[in-house]
Order: sequence, then C-alpha cells, then structure tokens
Amino acid sequence: MAKVSYNGPLGKFDYDDTQFSVIDYYDEDRLRYIGSEVDGSKITIPDGIVNCANMFENNSTLQVAPAIPESAECCQAMFSNCGALTTPPVIPDDVRDCEAMFLDCRSLKAAPEIPEGVVRIKTMFKGCTSLKEAPVLPSKARDCSDMFHGCTSLEEPPVLPNTVKYCNYMFCGCKSLKYVPAVPVGARNSLSMTYGCTDDIKAQGAWNDAHRGFFYDAVNQVDLDSKCPGYADFNLDDDWKVVLANVAYRDKSPMHKMIYRGLIRGVMEGVYSDFDEVRKEMFIADKAMSRRMPKSDVRANTVNSALSVQPTANSGHGGLGS
Repeated sequence: MAKVSYNGPLGKFDYDDTQFSVIDYYDEDRLRYIGSEVDGSKITIPDGIVNCANMFENNSTLQVAPAIPESAECCQAMFSNCGALTTPPVIPDDVRDCEAMFLDCRSLKAAPEIPEGVVRIKTMFKGCTSLKEAPVLPSKARDCSDMFHGCTSLEEPPVLPNTVKYCNYMFCGCKSLKYVPAVPVGARNSLSMTYGCTDDIKAQGAWNDAHRGFFYDAVNQVDLDSKCPGYADFNLDDDWKVVLANVAYRDKSPMHKMIYRGLIRGVMEGVYSDFDEVRKEMFIADKAMSRRMPKSDVRANTVNSALSVQPTANSGHGGLGS
C-alpha cells in the first residue's frame, strides 16, 4: 500500500493507491474507487476531499455505501448505477450537490436524509425501482426534474417546497404512486410530471397544471399519440376528458381557445357531431360545469368543488385526493 498526496480541484488529501485512482473524466479530475469491497464499512474515503463525484459510478457489487467525509461538498453521481447498493451513506451537512447521486440504484429501498443545505437534487433517485418512500426535500430546492423518474415502487411522494421551480418528469413512470403532491404556485415547469403513472395519478397531475394555467404541461401529463396531440389517448372515461378539457379552455387567450377547442372536439367526436359550433361549445360547458358524479367517488367530489372556483393562470391547486 502506498499513500499518494493530491492537491487540486478535488481537495487536498492523501489516498491509498490500491483502493483509489485519480482519473481524467471528460477533462476533469475524479477520484475513482478501484477496489473490490462490497461492504463500505471497509472502505475509507480520504478526509479533505471536496468533490466525490462519480466515485463509485457503475460499481455493480457495492452493497453498503462507505462513510462520506465531512469535507465533501459535491456528491454528484457518486453511486450512479450501483445496482447492488442497498444501504446509502449519511450525507454530510456541507454537501450542496446531490444530482444523480443514486441514479439507477435499483436495489436501494430507503433514501438517506437530505441535508438542508443541498440545492441540487435533479435525477437524484431516478431509476431507483425498489424505493418506496421519498425523503424530505431541502427547503431551498429549486430543480426536482426527473428526481424520481422510473421509481416504480414509490408510493409516498415528498412535499414540494415553495422554492421549487422545476418538477418536470419528477414522478414519470411511478406506477405505485398513491397521490400527487401540491405543485408550488411559482413553479415554472411541471411538464409530464406524472406521465406513465396510473390513470388516476395522471388525472391529478393534469388537474394541477390546468388550474395553474400550465395547459401545455397538463396535456402532456397524459399518454398522447404524437400524430394526434389531444386527449384521444387519455385512458379515462369521457366525463373526465370533458372536465379537464373544459378547465383548460376557460378564460384563455384566443390562441389557447383555438388549441383547446380542438382538444375538446377530439374528445367528444361523434357524441354530438350534428351540433353547430356554438351549440357544441355550450354543450361542453354545460356538461362539464353541471356534472353530477357519484358521492362515493372522491375524485368527483373534488372536481365538483374545484369547478365552483374560477381558475386563473396563477392559481394553485393541490390536486385530486390531496
């Protein structure tokens, strides 16, 4: 065993050259683990390191993560594609970047606590197919894009802090998700946040977006045929299609009205094809606004209540079942 000193962009530290190697990673230094231990308690990451990015990336045998030194500030993609990893590390308080930290860690069942100081969490748990419950998000988080994309076992989502601006594809493909968290009023992009989820969850995601004025995002929460951009492939019953299309149509600019009139027509094609245009629009508005659904349907009760309040482009809505 030989100790090698390093002083550079990764920090200032000594490392064991039988366990680690400094490599060139797209013209940047990275300290890469080259050992064969599966138990991280037998691995010592050198004190003084600041950037732990990509350290164990693509390690297919590591099961227990090693302790991360308190000096660490960046853990980007640190355990990316560690398919056997079951036990995550404690993330030090000074870490700011956890982007893609556990990307495609398919055996990870429990998420570590995320320190309050972390600001980068994009794709942090993307592809963690065994993860069932999300951790509490740091209060300063802004970009949650793809954070739980493909987490097919995820049941409990996190509360989204008011600082979040981007949550596009955040729960895409989360087929076990029980509900959609409220999207902050100030969020700028929630495109396809619930794409690929169950029909109920897609409806909640689309409803959230429609009430916030993000109508393009609302349409893209559902599974669309690229050749026919509308609600044609929205696998909900016609009542829901009409209600969502109507919400998207109301109080919009002439261009929005033209676009969403097309969506509504696509949904209701054949239902009243003999009506003239004015009668069609009147029928849609009346059908959606006066919809009477079974009291046992919690979604319907929320719809009827929400429809009594006129949505605006800046209004927030917690989603059905929230």
